[in-house]
Amino acid sequence: MSVQCGLPQCPLQPQPEVRSHEWRMLECAHCHQLRIPPECLIHDHVAPDPVGRIPLVMKILFGLRMLWLGGLIRGYRDREVKWLDVGCGDGQYLEYLQGRGYKFCVGIEPDVRRAQNARLRGLNVFASMEEAKSVTGINKFDLITLWHVVEHLPEPARVLQSYASFLADEGVMLFQVPNHESAQTGIFGRWSAFPDYGRHIWFHNGKVAEWTAEVLQPLTI
Repeated sequence: MSVQCGLPQCPLQPQPEVRSHEWRMLECAHCHQLRIPPECLIHDHVAPDPVGRIPLVMKILFGLRMLWLGGLIRGYRDREVKWLDVGCGDGQYLEYLQGRGYKFCVGIEPDVRRAQNARLRGLNVFASMEEAKSVTGINKFDLITLWHVVEHLPEPARVLQSYASFLADEGVMLFQVPNHESAQTGIFGRWSAFPDYGRHIWFHNGKVAEWTAEVLQPLTI
């Protein structure tokens, strides 16, 4: 079974296993990202959330996320921006954006039950980019986000390269992953709020920026 991230220079087998916070891991000798051995993967999906009002705590977290975005991306406050949220789950974040006047919010969610929940919220959520383009007529996006999605993907490099091709000129793609080397993980280990051993496939560290540069380099030459 192949366990590469999608970059040909990043083979993980037959690399020996390493231990990290008492977990079994494979470490890439090239990019030093960690991957769970395939036989340790217990859950390959995230259970859907109940459809209902967005909890107050989640709204606060979304608000903080928007403040954080303000320091990174110019023009994201433009309500006409074409925004694609990949792995949007049950659609809470897209509903939050739509409620604040963003007119062109589109989601991609391959999990059938979670996508159905998102559509019950009145959102444009699709199983694939081909379906999204066919229905919305949008071929390029100004902003593409993947919030805690990459760590669940068997070959994240290929997925990021694919979605980066749908960026408009001067568009931005932003993804967020847990930091396996965070102080919280170091202190609490498997009880930390971020690592999910058995469901997360990848465990990223401080070298993820260099890995991302390699992933997207072919698209920026």
